[in-house]
Amino acid sequence: MSDIKRNGAYISKLYIDPDNEKNQVKIIMLDTRYNKDPYPFYAPDSYRDLFVHMFISFLSRFHSSIFGLCCNSKNDILGNEQWKWLERELTNSNARAHIIISSTQIFSNHIINENWGLMPYSLRRLRELIKKTKPKGLLFLSGDVHFGSIIGKEESVIEVTSSSVNQENIFSYINKYVIFFLTNILSKVSPFELNKIYSFNNFGSVNITYVNDNEIKIKTSVNDSDGVEILVANQVFNNKNNIYTKTKDLHIILDEFATLECKSKTKVVMHTIVYILFLLWFLQIIYIFLKVIGSLFRRKKIDTKTKDE
Repeated sequence: MSDIKRNGAYISKLYIDPDNEKNQVKIIMLDTRYNKDPYPFYAPDSYRDLFVHMFISFLSRFHSSIFGLCCNSKNDILGNEQWKWLERELTNSNARAHIIISSTQIFSNHIINENWGLMPYSLRRLRELIKKTKPKGLLFLSGDVHFGSIIGKEESVIEVTSSSVNQENIFSYINKYVIFFLTNILSKVSPFELNKIYSFNNFGSVNITYVNDNEIKIKTSVNDSDGVEILVANQVFNNKNNIYTKTKDLHIILDEFATLECKSKTKVVMHTIVYILFLLWFLQIIYIFLKVIGSLFRRKKIDTKTKDE
């Protein structure tokens, strides 16, 4: 048992190949609960809260997203002590691969689920720390959301989410489409690709191959209940491949995007106009619906009166 006392359950483990001590993998597990500040918008305190509380929370984060609210919030996820520890773990590390694990998704911008993008200060700080330390062979793993996904490009840095092993339901058939379209509609950029989301029961696996002293390969997959690989990412890390170089493709570290993003005044005005038009259209649909129901009710009442006469 460790004598180290920490404010949280974060921990790191260094795995060394017994046949070659240069082959090291560092696994870093973050604690995203113990030191976490409250969300900058209304959120239920527990799953015991009523549905109406969860619905209000959804409306709160939805409006924060489309109008750019709470984007400058300083609310944090890890706490200063854990941030300092994480920087020490990544600075001048000799490991050839670094696997950072978060209970919640980090680079998702899906408003329905918990993710680091709802706490944009923490997400920005994490990106800055990664750019500063540049750990080799970086891979992010996460869960919690009841779907599997791969975010990012194999040539750079990716986040692989595996969740969950036994919670699929009727919504699993449409979940991937909801995720894809919502993130594309509400944000300037979506990290999700439709063919890299899997909404049914799944589990993840990571396989690391040491090719030689200068190259390693990491294969990460999301597998269905029968063990069939559904989503697969094959990454190659070597001295020639700089994963922190910006390309035309989305880079989850170098590109700035989050669930709660600051919006320009022009964009806020545009969103407000679209929002008002949508509300008017929705109210018109309700009015027509109630009018049809009322007409049918009156007709039934007249028919009943005619029969009585």
